Amino acid sequence: MSDHTEFLSRFESLRRRMRTTLVATAVFAAALAAAVGVAALAAADFHFEFSWNARAVLLGGLGGLVLAALAHRLWRIARRWSRPATAAGLEERFPELGQRMRTAVEYGDRSAVALSAEGINPGLVDALEAETSSRTRPVALERVVPARRLVVTGALAAGTLAALAMSGGAHPEWRTALERSLLARTPYTTLSVQPGDLTVDEGAQVTIDVTLTGRPRESVVLLSRPLADPAASWRDQTLAAVETSERLRPRRYSGRLPKMTRPTEYQTVAGPAASEKHTL
Repeated sequence: MSDHTEFLSRFESLRRRMRTTLVATAVFAAALAAAVGVAALAAADFHFEFSWNARAVLLGGLGGLVLAALAHRLWRIARRWSRPATAAGLEERFPELGQRMRTAVEYGDRSAVALSAEGINPGLVDALEAETSSRTRPVALERVVPARRLVVTGALAAGTLAALAMSGGAHPEWRTALERSLLARTPYTTLSVQPGDLTVDEGAQVTIDVTLTGRPRESVVLLSRPLADPAASWRDQTLAAVETSERLRPRRYSGRLPKMTRPTEYQTVAGPAASEKHTL
């Protein structure tokens, strides 16, 4: 391999490594930003319990910002790390050799005919390339590659993702918040109602039992109205807690619908959580 070919091959290898390192760093940075954004969205939903539509808008905005920032960064990398830009970076890092390297890169891939047409002596270019190859051979040109930045950014991204995964396993409500931030329809609170749909004798009383799991609520309300009149207003009744201990989960509540005289539909509500509608 000639000195000419050796130097240009080393230069091209260095340029590819530089671009690969910068692209990987940009991708890791985007992953880190996305992880932090999802954590922030989960924290906000944990406190405010956004609707699915609101979460979709917020997640879409976050994704759009991350992708736009990544695309801009990749565009800058593509522009900045051209052959002349890479040579300029080497000149900045190694000023004593930089001008020789820039000249060798600029003229090294031109034919003798093209050089002569521009008034440049091909022999002088060959001599410069040989000298540049000889002087740069013992120099660690790879120091210009920001490998440390890649390692740090990748470690931060991996650590943040791992922390999110472990935190979800340690706290059930936080796991729900993370799932909801990714548009799962998982509620913080679920209500199980007994007896559900039921046929009863006219004038009978019906006991409604509710089991609340997940996030506790200040109260559980029983709503009822005539089945034949869906436009009628709901009649509400706050159910009594069967067990008031804060340590017991799930929590149970109970109430009665007295003297059934006509078909009725009912539903239980606890904050933003609601059960299915049932008929009596």
